[in-house]
Amino acid sequence: MQSHRIAVTLIGLALLALAVVFAVTGDVPSRVLKSYLSKQEPPQNVPTSAPPVVYHPFAAVLAKLAAQPSFTIVQVGAYIGDTPNDPLFPFLRYYLDPTKGAKRGAKVVLIEPIREYFDLLRENYGNLPGLEFEKVAIAESEGTMEMYRLAVDPTEYGFPAWLSQLSSLKKERMGELWERYERNPRLQKFYLEHRVTETVNTVTLQQLLDRHQIEQLDLLQIDAEGYDFEILQTLDFSKTKPTFINYERVLLQENEPACRQMLSDQGYLLMDWGEKDTLAILVR
Repeated sequence: MQSHRIAVTLIGLALLALAVVFAVTGDVPSRVLKSYLSKQEPPQNVPTSAPPVVYHPFAAVLAKLAAQPSFTIVQVGAYIGDTPNDPLFPFLRYYLDPTKGAKRGAKVVLIEPIREYFDLLRENYGNLPGLEFEKVAIAESEGTMEMYRLAVDPTEYGFPAWLSQLSSLKKERMGELWERYERNPRLQKFYLEHRVTETVNTVTLQQLLDRHQIEQLDLLQIDAEGYDFEILQTLDFSKTKPTFINYERVLLQENEPACRQMLSDQGYLLMDWGEKDTLAILVR
């Protein structure tokens, strides 16, 4: 455990070093960032009950949060939580569990607007302390909007389960955006044949943070199927600047440069990782 703490402390110091370099020079070469975040030596003597560690930039962020006495996290697009590609579920199940790595005073807000998925989300997380659930969508204003979703369980038709994760406020998610990214006409045809709309309540991101009295946010995780930039634009950075923001860049298309510029102007250093995500690190 002591070696694990030393390792994550070194990660934190590395992030601090990057912040100093960026503050002085205004730039950090991507190769330097990757050397700090992507090539950390695996910590030794980690409890066998802890969630498995995968060494990539987002895992380094989680390691840093795990080393803190507490943390505050907001996840936009939490879906049902317990899926192979959810970046937070194993981490939260471990570090919020009072019998394992409980973080006293931790606050985690999980956001999912679709009733069916929202109910499963609460069920999968159980009664872990520090969790707060919101059945809303994050959008440009408070009110209601139509969300496009799959009406059936795709596995019952021989299709992959992840198709149910593609609910979006963008109608073009399964049109133009699909054709630019996934490019699988068979899956697209099935989805469109079984797509429905569901009216969901909406609030801005800043309204949600104010509702939960969040001023200091360690991690903002967004996976909104193409709506990530619109969501980020509803954050009042003069009131709240998350230390880390992880969002899905691949579906932003023409909006991606504007999103990157907005975050850079707010003092974030950006690192693309994996096939589709971007990690924004607050450095000034």
